[in-house]
Amino acid sequence: KETAQALLNLPNSEEAGILAYETGAVTQEELMKSKGAVRSVRNFNPGNLKQLNIQWNDMRPTAETRKLGEETFESFKTPRAGVVALAKDLITKIRGLSKSRPGVPLDTMAKIIPVYAPKNENNVEAYLKNIKNSFGIEANQVLDWQNQEMLEKAVKSIIVSEAGSIALGFYERNGDISNAVAEAIKYNSGAK
Repeated sequence: KETAQALLNLPNSEEAGILAYETGAVTQEELMKSKGAVRSVRNFNPGNLKQLNIQWNDMRPTAETRKLGEETFESFKTPRAGVVALAKDLITKIRGLSKSRPGVPLDTMAKIIPVYAPKNENNVEAYLKNIKNSFGIEANQVLDWQNQEMLEKAVKSIIVSEAGSIALGFYERNGDISNAVAEAIKYNSGAK
């Protein structure tokens, strides 16, 4: 336990923090209090979804999240819950159901990313280039929210763009990306 805590406090200890969590040496709460992994892993929030009073499944209450040191972004109780939330958020945007842009389908990465990762916080062009280079999704390619393979690529591309390939590996091992995306599609299809 002491070794795990020491690893969490090393600079650039992202992999050590993930290993400490995955081996059960530390809890998510301990990981959140440290800087032992990137924010999206500490919060089990692969898309760095901001706190917007949306009641996601398996979301930590905002007060609890803030007590653990996170003021801006949501925190989920499991990695899978965070992946489901990211997929649902993308589907909402693609379908034109976003509260920020009601009735306006954001059905390409070129439309989604400036809203999702605004230029005052991100380099939108680099973000879009990363998505194309990593997953082959062209900026103006129309996204079909019911196409599981396409939506999985979109989810993975956001994870990599937000937090890098180490975080993607974490979510591939712990977030059950394929089934999480399928759950989000099923939810949006009205199926139970």
